[in-house]
Amino acid sequence: VIHANGAPHLIANDPLPNETPYQKNRRESNFPFEKVCRQLLSLELHNGESSMEIDKVRILNTMIQKRPLDSSDALERLRKNDTQCFEYQQDLHFYNLSNGALRAEMACKAVSIALSKEGQSLENFYGFNLLELIPKDTTRTIIDLQDLASLDSVTDDVFAKLMGLAIAPTLRKYVLNVVGCKNLTDDCIDSISFPTNLKELDLNIGYAKNMTNEKLLSLPSKLPSSLETLKLNVCGYKTLDGKHLPPRYGSLMHELSKYITFSLKHFEFTTQINEDENEDIGIDGMYSLLRQLPSDLESLSLCVEQWDSFEGAMLASMFELFPKQLKEVKIFLSSGDYVYDEHMTSIAYCVNSMKQLGSLTIHTSSDGRTGKHRIRNIHAVEEMAVFAA
Repeated sequence: VIHANGAPHLIANDPLPNETPYQKNRRESNFPFEKVCRQLLSLELHNGESSMEIDKVRILNTMIQKRPLDSSDALERLRKNDTQCFEYQQDLHFYNLSNGALRAEMACKAVSIALSKEGQSLENFYGFNLLELIPKDTTRTIIDLQDLASLDSVTDDVFAKLMGLAIAPTLRKYVLNVVGCKNLTDDCIDSISFPTNLKELDLNIGYAKNMTNEKLLSLPSKLPSSLETLKLNVCGYKTLDGKHLPPRYGSLMHELSKYITFSLKHFEFTTQINEDENEDIGIDGMYSLLRQLPSDLESLSLCVEQWDSFEGAMLASMFELFPKQLKEVKIFLSSGDYVYDEHMTSIAYCVNSMKQLGSLTIHTSSDGRTGKHRIRNIHAVEEMAVFAA
């Protein structure tokens, strides 16, 4: 919209180029939500006006899914406003669907602002209850809440309310990015629930200071069996000395492996791997997870932000377990040992066996145990040829 001094203000589903979710949230906080919401959240699109009557006729017919688009019957019924007319009752049903969808879309965009703007809340955003408006869109298939990163106002109670939006039976995709929200604790895991027919889930609960490995063990069983895309970040909070806490153990990956479904086509997983004598060995958990990936998985992204016990041979063994039909692989590993040439040769052999693989990224950074940090960077499948020679 153009507002105040004539400067444009934009809200969008995705960040602008090179814009982080936090920067997107700060930029959109200047959007004139109060003025726009007072109009859009109470809007009745079918009662709007157009400069040309034929335009309104076509809009109404599109809303009620009637042809031909130039028929003026819908406009005549609207003008008569005869609520006893069966056809007009049907028209109103479709009008309400469209109005509900438009209001819900605006309400979804307003969630991050309601949680970051003083004096506003989910239940009272300039007089509107966002938690009531969103579910009124009974045709909604996507809820995208990716702009909540590092908000202190995201508590366990708020998390539960946002999770309550995910139970709509029509929902096919749910995105919730609460990375770095320091006030989330183990209690928020109890409120996680999804519809059984959900196809895409992007759940980023990483960098939480008070979310334990023990509690996260209950998360995998909550994942719906219908998933085709799963993006999951459970990495702990990064401390000033570069360590991630609370710890994450192999047991978490063991548990996740039990709930990987055959329908899965795209999988992204971010964590750290710590070791403890009373816990499962990290690499064993990773192997368990990889063994359960479906054979026709198309894309795989693994990011381990801290893995002190990592050795290069482990990555070679991981590649041996990768599904052979993969089209895209991304690996990011920090800490631990360097991936030496002999390990890269083994990896190259595995890559050659992946006939569908078109995109490959490998980035590893050692912990400096040899006196300096050593990095492996692979950006394309073709770069592995030097190790296969």
